[in-house]
Amino acid sequence: MKRIIKYLLIFVIGGAFLSACEQPESNWDTMTKDYNKSNKTYYVQFMQSSGSFQTAIDDNGDPENIVQPISVSLMGAPQASDVTVTLVKNNSSTIGDNMWTLSSNTITIPAGATSGSVTLTALAAEMVEDETVTLVLDMDAGGAEATSAFQINYNLKRIK
Repeated sequence: MKRIIKYLLIFVIGGAFLSACEQPESNWDTMTKDYNKSNKTYYVQFMQSSGSFQTAIDDNGDPENIVQPISVSLMGAPQASDVTVTLVKNNSSTIGDNMWTLSSNTITIPAGATSGSVTLTALAAEMVEDETVTLVLDMDAGGAEATSAFQINYNLKRIK
């Protein structure tokens, strides 16, 4: 009998602790709670603004292209219309134009969404072996660029 009371007491106390726990409010909840749709303020930033990537080697010993998503994030509430971000190669880039492609020069964040992306492909066959090149991309979001992470700086290297 004492054992049953002991387990019942543990069960009741455990249930009281679990029911007393409140979920902390997330940043998203804070941002969207009592959302004023007339407030159109937002900023856009790159999700990964820097990185170093190397080619891989396939089973035949040939280098494989570097394929990397480039994503932007909307800082603010989702918008009622699409947000378009244009990507422009910065003059400080050392990568040749023949060494890389983008799936698109613009990233569209669809209405109601908070992010969008394109794909960067560094063409290993065009890159010089064992040389690191830099790709710097600037974003043009029509003045809605964040004060940080508005530029990508990727180091790309073809390994032997």
